Amino acid sequence: MDNRSNDLYELLDLAGDHALSGTEKARLEAAVAASPELQAEALRTSRLHDLLRESRVVPREGFRAQVMARLPAHPAWAPAPAVSGAARWRLPVAALLFLAVAAALLIGLDPRGMESAASASGLIAAIGGMLSSTLLAGAGLIGASWRGVGMALGEALTLPQQVVFGVAVVGLNLLLFRLVRRSRQLRAAQRSGVDSDR
Repeated sequence: MDNRSNDLYELLDLAGDHALSGTEKARLEAAVAASPELQAEALRTSRLHDLLRESRVVPREGFRAQVMARLPAHPAWAPAPAVSGAARWRLPVAALLFLAVAAALLIGLDPRGMESAASASGLIAAIGGMLSSTLLAGAGLIGASWRGVGMALGEALTLPQQVVFGVAVVGLNLLLFRLVRRSRQLRAAQRSGVDSDR
């Protein structure tokens, strides 16, 4: 059986569904008239389509609604409770603030103190990279569910370099202020310990 005969058998099936164009119908009629094998197949296909049409079951009125009503309710299909815009962001903002405070405390509570400004800048770069990766991953998740918010957050993350540099400078200033203050406290504590020994 070649491709041409496969096409003819497909046309026979489509003819049973009345889905042929005028040129396809003329081509099929010419091929069936020329081939006894196709005439027998056309008769079998026609009988099959007639049987299928006769045996079609039409559901009674309201059947679908009755079936859907009898299905058990599932929590996954329940409508989500209405939440205001501010309430949606409370938990993520609180978590971000908690992590920022925890990072600041961990930096400030280091008993050895910072060895050099280079290690402090490396730490800030690592925390900044982690925060940026977290925000980008979050933007991807938000983008999948809320296109508008995801686009806005994505735009905020692609700010000009001057803005990013300005934020980094302010962050470094705050960290250095904390480190200087911490080292002064440690020196004062050491002096008071040395003075009490005398």
